[in-house]
Amino acid sequence: RDISWQILGICQEMAGNLKVALYAYMNSLEEPIVNRIRSATLQRIQSVKRRMSLCRI
Repeated sequence: RDISWQILGICQEMAGNLKVALYAYMNSLEEPIVNRIRSATLQRIQSVKRRMSLCRI
C-alpha cells in the first residue's frame, strides 16, 4: 500500500496539486515498510515542501 500512496503522490505532484501530493506521501510513511522506499518518500516530501514555500512568495 505504500507504493500506491507513492503513485498517487507523484501523479498529484505532476498535476500541481502539492497539498494532495504531500498528504499522499505522508500516508505512505504511515504504512508498514514493504518496498523500502522510505528515503525516496522523505526526499519527495522535502521537495514538495520546498515548492510549496516558493509558491507562497
